[in-house]
Amino acid sequence: MSDAQDNDETLEHVITLLGITPTDSEKERLTLYINHAEQAIILYLGRSVRISGLPSGLDYIVENLAVTKFNKFHNEGEKSHSEEGLSFQFNVNDLAPYYPDLQAWVDGQAKTTRGATAIGW
Repeated sequence: MSDAQDNDETLEHVITLLGITPTDSEKERLTLYINHAEQAIILYLGRSVRISGLPSGLDYIVENLAVTKFNKFHNEGEKSHSEEGLSFQFNVNDLAPYYPDLQAWVDGQAKTTRGATAIGW
């Protein structure tokens, strides 16, 4: 499947999770959130394993991060928000709840990678 198809599918999953009919500007914002989430995951994983793109099986993290960012719109930088008796608590680092999942993926790569040790002189 091409990247465009993957991005379209991810966008549709995020829209379904949100339960909305987004405007064009909301779709553009969601696409940005999806791209930023993928970049954050790749950057985090790249500290331990050399990767060139988002590993398969981690799409759900991208989708959940995009939903989280969308729900925080207009409340960026806040740790909590209350309105008419409804209160929201926000993580400072939205990726942090997924660290165990990402570490499990890294650990799985270490067990399957052979001959990938660095030799120095």
